[in-house]
Amino acid sequence: MNQSNPANARDARQVAVVPDTLFSAPVVSLGIALAFNMAWVMSSFQSMGQFAAFADGEQMLNTVYFVSSLAITVTLAAAGLMPEKARQLMERRLSYALLPLGMSVSNLCTLLLGAPGASSLAVLTAAGVLSGITSGLFLLRFGITLSILDTRRATAAAAIAYIAAMVLFLMGQLFETYTYVLFCASLPIASAFMLAFGTQTMHLGINALLLPPQRDPYDLTQTRRLRKLIIAFALAPLIACAVNYTIRTIHIQANVVAANGGMQSYMTAVGAGGLLMAAGAIAICLLMVSQRAKGLLGARYCYSLVIGLLVLDAALAPSVLIYPDGPTYLATSFNLGAFQCFGMFVWVLICGLCHHYYESCIRAFAFTRAGWAAGTLVGQVAGQMLYFSGSFSLQTVYPFCIAGIVALLCVPTFVFTNEHLTMALNILPIAPRHRFREKCQRVIDQYGLSAREGEVMTLFAKGHTLANIQEELHLSKSTVSTHRQHIYQKMGIHSIQELIAIVDSMHEE
Repeated sequence: MNQSNPANARDARQVAVVPDTLFSAPVVSLGIALAFNMAWVMSSFQSMGQFAAFADGEQMLNTVYFVSSLAITVTLAAAGLMPEKARQLMERRLSYALLPLGMSVSNLCTLLLGAPGASSLAVLTAAGVLSGITSGLFLLRFGITLSILDTRRATAAAAIAYIAAMVLFLMGQLFETYTYVLFCASLPIASAFMLAFGTQTMHLGINALLLPPQRDPYDLTQTRRLRKLIIAFALAPLIACAVNYTIRTIHIQANVVAANGGMQSYMTAVGAGGLLMAAGAIAICLLMVSQRAKGLLGARYCYSLVIGLLVLDAALAPSVLIYPDGPTYLATSFNLGAFQCFGMFVWVLICGLCHHYYESCIRAFAFTRAGWAAGTLVGQVAGQMLYFSGSFSLQTVYPFCIAGIVALLCVPTFVFTNEHLTMALNILPIAPRHRFREKCQRVIDQYGLSAREGEVMTLFAKGHTLANIQEELHLSKSTVSTHRQHIYQKMGIHSIQELIAIVDSMHEE
């Protein structure tokens, strides 16, 4: 068992300085930083549009996308399996610069290729691996940083990110192909800059992690609860992503671009529709958070609505084949927007999970996002199998859509049920300071600590050192040591880490 001094790493949730206003400088900065990162994800594949004119351009694009998705899935899964190694890697200052730089380089590689061929495909494959590894670890850093915030502020940051990312995506449509590549390459650098600025405004320094050694919760019940939630959070996005990306491939391969006036107008229409749906996603998540204090019914309605949007998206997929000359971009806009609603909903819950289980946050975030990435991979493969089956028609599309609807309906029934939703909502950090005080008071009551012992225990739980407590309470070193010894005896523990684990495991009535 790792007995590192918690004062060295315990933890950004307690030492971060975030103003009470909802849209404070740290929240806005982190939201914009995440927007740059999300816009990079949305734009990178399209930035390789110059290869569409090549004889084997389709193969090249599919290969790099597949390799990138596979690399990010493997990277996040590896981080989840080795969370302590991942923590040590990301706490290195050099990694803070290298990760966004690697993402930018993966974009710039496309400028070096002037003709199709084996060498071009090899370079694109290498670029896909580089983008997958670096973007996966950079996303992990975002998950950890946003997990510092309470739910309202994490939701506000995510809302800013979704709106701003779509605006950036639409801006990209104004550029020519090669200028667009440079625009995409600049996004990770801008994201890293805003992330550094946001963490500096919270008085955390550039590294911002301040993570304790990563481990499972001390309490066996909490460990089982965490694992149960991680599995649910990984499988639900996997299924949703797989269905969503299969349908998106159907839209693309149905030649809706040609039917509606070219890539420029098509992508603009998709972006505009997605922007409107992002507003709906924000409304859903804000409603979910506001209903937390009033009960779980509102959140369950929101969850049902999100699943309903995904099911409706699957049901609308054949429309691009039934009405090929109609406004088929509307179906694709809905496809993007419905998934944005689901993404916002899950993102807030994952941040709450990582906030609560901060000593296991790398494992929790990495595995859940690995499921997300694996879903895009499955969706791409399924869509390509459908397209290359030789009969891309209603007869082949309908079974895929029906299978997708059945899979989505299974999510709230068997995968991420109301039980999982209730567990996730109960640990959301709605008011972290108030929750922390309540937890400490429950420890005091449960273990019969005196008033002075309660004060000392609370300060230790916040990560204060013995010298800090001595100064703050105006006590001698021996007196504080005596109080600590009595606290250990009454609680049956032998270290500060065990004390912190007990406080974290407490739940309010």
